[in-house]
Amino acid sequence: MSTAYDRLLAKKPAQTEGEPEPQAQPAPAEQIEPPEPLTPLEPPEPKKRGRRANGKSSNGDYERFGVIITRETHIGVQRVLLDLYARGEPKLDFSDAVEDALKFWLEHGPYRKK
Repeated sequence: MSTAYDRLLAKKPAQTEGEPEPQAQPAPAEQIEPPEPLTPLEPPEPKKRGRRANGKSSNGDYERFGVIITRETHIGVQRVLLDLYARGEPKLDFSDAVEDALKFWLEHGPYRKK
């Protein structure tokens, strides 16, 4: 009974010791087709935002800046703003309160325009 390995050896021509195996010859240059030229990749389209930017931070009329106030003042203003909203007033955020206070100060304060 012959095994698959025996059958493979039978198909392969016998080689003498020291004789290298014949290597496959490369095809002549005329038969090799040149590769297709690479096409430049197009840049991906920019991702669109899921919603329209319409907040204060994207509005050119507003400018972001920081102020340092006491924690007590900050919490007090937040409480008043929440109370006003609970009473049915339009919702205001901290920046709205600061904006209103500064406008009032400019109109009625010691440096008001006369």
